[in-house]
Amino acid sequence: MPTLWKQIVFSFASILSIGSVVLLVVALSTERWITGTTLCQTGVDLVNASSPELEQFTGHIYYGLFQGGKTRRCGLGIRRSKIYSKSTLTCRLMTYI
Repeated sequence: MPTLWKQIVFSFASILSIGSVVLLVVALSTERWITGTTLCQTGVDLVNASSPELEQFTGHIYYGLFQGGKTRRCGLGIRRSKIYSKSTLTCRLMTYI
């Protein structure tokens, strides 16, 4: 029969382990860890934009664990692009396969 101290330690370790797995799954499945807003300063300076016109020159950027994306608006329409992060170790391993 385990002592009360062993039961407490194993219970705490089990809860901590389950919590770590849950956080890992959430972290790997989240695409937008960091989000932000960008401003096309060149476009703002060219047309001397004020507060209501700044909406035409704002964009958005977001990053996840393996990929991200950005939307640029410099007064000429919306331009979207993806950002992929690939480690050099992965690139080296792929060359040997």
